[in-house]
Amino acid sequence: MEPTDVLIIDIVEGAAIMGNDNYVPNNVVALLGENNKVLWTNSDGAAHTVTPDHEQVDSYNGEFGSTGLILAGETYEFVFTEPQEFSYHCEPHPWMKGSISVEESRF
Repeated sequence: MEPTDVLIIDIVEGAAIMGNDNYVPNNVVALLGENNKVLWTNSDGAAHTVTPDHEQVDSYNGEFGSTGLILAGETYEFVFTEPQEFSYHCEPHPWMKGSISVEESRF
């Protein structure tokens, strides 16, 4: 399902410091055919990951999760093609947590 928009999640500056905001927004809903292409942008000076808490596989696009570190200024993107819910974290900074609910479009 080709999205009409991109859902952007920012890894904000200072995210590596425990207690700071990290993935913003960190609890999101992506709608199939609307904003099911999700882009994580690392605006922090530290390297981060987008690592699922449990293995997540999209039947079309395969395994979800960044491969290796997302360096400062870099991005990770994934297009979801089926409804699913999951949570994720940053491997080097496990207190950084986020979640996504991928749902059918309401239209």
